[in-house]
Amino acid sequence: MTMNHFATVLVLLLSAAVGIHAQCPDHVRHRFPWRELTCREQDQYLEAIERLKERDIYDDFVRTHRWMNEVAHGVAEFLPWHRWYIYQFETALREVADDPCITLPYWDWENDAEDEMDSILFDRDTFGQFSRDCRWRTAEDNDCLRRSMDRGFRFHHPGQVLEIISNFDQYTDDWDSDSRRNNGFREALEGSPHSSVHNFIGGDMTRMSAPDDPLFFPHHANVDRIWALWQDYWDHDELDPRDYDVPEHYEGSRLDRPMRFPDPWDLRSDWDFRLNGDDFPTPREVLSNADTIHVRYHDDQLAFALERSAGYVPNPEWFTAARDNWVHIECDRDDWRRQRERNLKLGDNLGDATHQGTVNQMEHSAPSLRGNKNSTTAVWSNVWKEEPHQGETNITSSSPSKAGITSVASCMEMNALSLQREREIWDQLCLELPLTATFAERMAALAKEECRQLGNPFGAPRHWIDRMGMANQLVAFECFHLPSRKED
Repeated sequence: MTMNHFATVLVLLLSAAVGIHAQCPDHVRHRFPWRELTCREQDQYLEAIERLKERDIYDDFVRTHRWMNEVAHGVAEFLPWHRWYIYQFETALREVADDPCITLPYWDWENDAEDEMDSILFDRDTFGQFSRDCRWRTAEDNDCLRRSMDRGFRFHHPGQVLEIISNFDQYTDDWDSDSRRNNGFREALEGSPHSSVHNFIGGDMTRMSAPDDPLFFPHHANVDRIWALWQDYWDHDELDPRDYDVPEHYEGSRLDRPMRFPDPWDLRSDWDFRLNGDDFPTPREVLSNADTIHVRYHDDQLAFALERSAGYVPNPEWFTAARDNWVHIECDRDDWRRQRERNLKLGDNLGDATHQGTVNQMEHSAPSLRGNKNSTTAVWSNVWKEEPHQGETNITSSSPSKAGITSVASCMEMNALSLQREREIWDQLCLELPLTATFAERMAALAKEECRQLGNPFGAPRHWIDRMGMANQLVAFECFHLPSRKED
């Protein structure tokens, strides 16, 4: 994104200040991280999920994903197909929810890395409830939802995701299938980052009927968010969709071929995946995040890190980056449960009351991976926060990276990573790498060292990887790999 977008930033920030959750522009869907939702918003989403299940619409989406397996996985359509799929699921939620503006939350699982089992999404009153006491059954077999929580897999860390975003500059791999080389962003994202979450949860999440597990949708909202961030980082947002090309933006001649979805009568339901009642959308029609589909991701910590460390300016129509001085809203489930029990005993109606957790307008409340939830953290250092001069508005944080790294101290000042392990590696690399090293080079060195420390875990079972038989696809499941350039 270029500086041309700054004219709209102030308006967007003012909109957020008055409560962007309550707004419902017809052309924009605002998606927030699950951890940023109030308890009431989380409960509304979960209630909408249950209503879809009761009306069999939820199971229609499960069957769609299973039936369309071969046209939606391991191929160029993986990302645009799922973008349209979850957008349609979001539309279905709006038809049954009390809030017609409800949107999919995204699960920023990279912030749960190394603390996967303590993710707030596994709370017993939220997504944890679906795998207890056989209260959630699968669409096809009517079996109890299964999760194995395989700790042999790890979520990708923020720095590892940033390494992929900053180093892979084209959408698709154009090496021969037996080359054991790969230079495609789609393959890199569909590999370990995406697959490791499925494999960690295990059970039904490892099957083609993975949407049986309600965790599927926040997970894939995050996959879509990472893709959108990659598109914005490489300035795809500035192009007219008619100018999209291959291999930079997509693959081969498939840009204008309608993607495959079941017709409504195939599912014996009224749900229609077609675009405006005509044909199914083409990849070109959903590649842009501002035309057929217009989604804005909020409180994005990856966008903040890119802005702070790489000089990236997020397109405010696509993203609002997290800020160290923004209110961090986190649902305190324990307090929420006590509050509900107290009101039930008194016979009171909770009405519209919400509990927003412990909030400090100048500091983030620390998630469990950074320490005690009730403590504050200096992860987002106050040195990055500048007070505006009189008559000015602090629209964006000051970013020394725009002037380049001039010293080891300035390099360390740009450390915008949230996990302690990655912060330590970044600082060490400030001492070891030349000052001229690019952000992409620094992230590559960081991700490689991090994978070494973690034992180079794969994103899928090795026996499953070996059966794939396509060497260039196998690379994508490794903990770390760089794109193999044609000139390499």
